[in-house]
Amino acid sequence: MTSKNASLMVEITQDIITKLWLGDISDMLKYIDDDFILIDPNHRRFLHGKNELIDILPQIVNNVVKCTIIDKEFILAQNCGRACTVLGCYSLSIDGDDAGPQMTQHCIFTWELSPENMPVIKHIGVTKLESAVDNKEPVVTEHKIPTEAKPSAMSQRLVISDLDECTRFISHNDILYVTSDGRNTVIRCFNEDINARISISAFLKLAGSSFLAIHRCYAVNVDHITHLKPYAVVLCDGSEIPVPVKRYGEIKQKLTALLGARE
Repeated sequence: MTSKNASLMVEITQDIITKLWLGDISDMLKYIDDDFILIDPNHRRFLHGKNELIDILPQIVNNVVKCTIIDKEFILAQNCGRACTVLGCYSLSIDGDDAGPQMTQHCIFTWELSPENMPVIKHIGVTKLESAVDNKEPVVTEHKIPTEAKPSAMSQRLVISDLDECTRFISHNDILYVTSDGRNTVIRCFNEDINARISISAFLKLAGSSFLAIHRCYAVNVDHITHLKPYAVVLCDGSEIPVPVKRYGEIKQKLTALLGARE
């Protein structure tokens, strides 16, 4: 789409997220496409179509503590053909108290121009909404390692050595997918690629059930999958991981079973 249209999508995305955290979903519903899909952030399940989203949105919004967005940044991640992707990073402040407890949040919106050249949302990914700033208690942001972190929070980080002999502490949620590079592994994160001194099979044993091996050279973070299409797994940043034709049915069954077991 044109640069003007893409810039408009960035502005609309920011407005939608700002109103969402104030409990107003009217703008979001105005742009949702009938053929819409996302993973419910609270129950880790696929939601297909506008009607299914409408059914669950009031429940989500009713449990959201109203917040003001601060320190926000929304950018155009890609613009290709009639579609574009917008990424947002922002902090939440209860009742507009900039000095109070805050939490870093992220979102991703995939926009497309309809046949009538009207902008519609095809996919939304947001950090878990419910209890994000529950009971006004101080909240630890996802990208910081606090000195008072609980062991359970630390267990969600992988300790891995890179090829420069640096020890990396990587949050599961930061990783999109991993690829095999001989005896090593390339870990693709939202903001960087890490060349890790570990085989992909050893990585999968270390990471556990959060990752699904698509084939021997790729494994994806299940939490960042938006949908499965013939023959690729599509992630929230727009990346497409190829699925072998012979394994497509198997991968589809595994994803359905894995996401269903997490509800």
